Amino acid sequence: MLTDVPTIDQKTFKTICRLTMRNGGNVLVFGPSGGGKTFIAEQSAAEEGYDLVYINLSVLERTDFQGFPVISEDKSVVSYASPNFMPFVDSSAQDELQSIERFNEAVAGLSKTSEPIANWIKQRTQQLKEKQYAETILNSSKWINNSNNNDVKKQYKTLLKQIEPQLSANNRKKVFCFDEVDKALTETNQTLLELLQFSSINGRKLNIQACILTGNLPDEHAHTNQISHAISKRCRTFKLQIDFQQWRDWAIKNNVHTNVVQFLSQEPTLIYKAATDDVTAYALPSPRTWTDAGEAINAFDADPYLASLSDEMADEIRYSLVAGCVGEQAAIKFTNWYKHYRILDPLVNMLIMEGKHPNLSDKSGQEVLIMAISACSKAYSELKSKNKDRINMVYKNVYSWLDTLPPDIQIGAVRLSFGGDFNITIEHSLNEIEEFMKVINGIAAKLNNCNAPKKSKI
Repeated sequence: MLTDVPTIDQKTFKTICRLTMRNGGNVLVFGPSGGGKTFIAEQSAAEEGYDLVYINLSVLERTDFQGFPVISEDKSVVSYASPNFMPFVDSSAQDELQSIERFNEAVAGLSKTSEPIANWIKQRTQQLKEKQYAETILNSSKWINNSNNNDVKKQYKTLLKQIEPQLSANNRKKVFCFDEVDKALTETNQTLLELLQFSSINGRKLNIQACILTGNLPDEHAHTNQISHAISKRCRTFKLQIDFQQWRDWAIKNNVHTNVVQFLSQEPTLIYKAATDDVTAYALPSPRTWTDAGEAINAFDADPYLASLSDEMADEIRYSLVAGCVGEQAAIKFTNWYKHYRILDPLVNMLIMEGKHPNLSDKSGQEVLIMAISACSKAYSELKSKNKDRINMVYKNVYSWLDTLPPDIQIGAVRLSFGGDFNITIEHSLNEIEEFMKVINGIAAKLNNCNAPKKSKI
């Protein structure tokens, strides 16, 4: 239960992440385990051109985050040896210099190092040494600004203008993703507060553009702690709710196993199951676990030994793999669906490639629906190819057959394949395919008749 926290879907969360990365700020999102929170943050950073620094707060102690205290030789000053994953403004040149030195050592061992590589190392090293000098000047600002000598301050401002090019060159800010924020130790939260508000640790400025914080829902049995309001008030706070159609579109683009996508298109409520009162229900459906199930099936399909097994033995192993990801209840439904699919899929493939309409005389209504969903889903997947001739062929074959089916099956299959996003039909010129438009117009007419007000008999 999250009181008065706005609910958003994956697409909205991604938009908020990208907007925050462009303009700076912090976002805190709570959502179901395996719902894609971290993945969306990573994808948003990549699309905006930022390097993402991932930090799992549940495994950090205060010294891991804030730095280890180091006492000066005269025991009068304590400083902090900070972790090397922190992009401090005053050490970025030193960090890159160390990386280039390691790279130079590696290529020096090769029998032949190309001249362009050697020239680049030399040129970049010189740039970084100039930048390192500029960072040293910048880091002295706190002493200069405390000076009572106006001539010193004036000269310092002039010097800052001179070193500005070195400071800004290749100084791209980072995006931080703080995962498992609901499991962070209380002692690390104090450091996190300073970072979120001032982009600094112990007063040292960090090269941070934005922070995305993720946490699990309070009722997921994920050992969640209550998050300090001091943290949430430094962030834009949301609750992520999974939209199946958005996950389906992502799954198709990212080649999640077609059996998983087609099954969930028929059983969309199984995309996620919330934790029950039974805390030992460890295997539950979620976008992540279904994706893992698809990867397990991919491995199963590619294994030559497993391909030689009997259907009964293969079904048992496939069931175990899927159940280990999403739990037995969801796996039983998937296995029953797959047994139908295995028989029907060759007929769907013949329809797509040859235009041969399946013989439905011995097929149940459930089997016809499975075939229709499979055919429409495969046609939708063809749009990724951007091969206009092939797309036209597939849509002509599929929708000429779909036109012969009852309207309820047409509506279910088309709705599950497009998910209401029919703008894509114009993008791929599907509106020019007669067979496709005949079905779409027929569905529209059917829905309009259903929604039209009935005339009174009085």
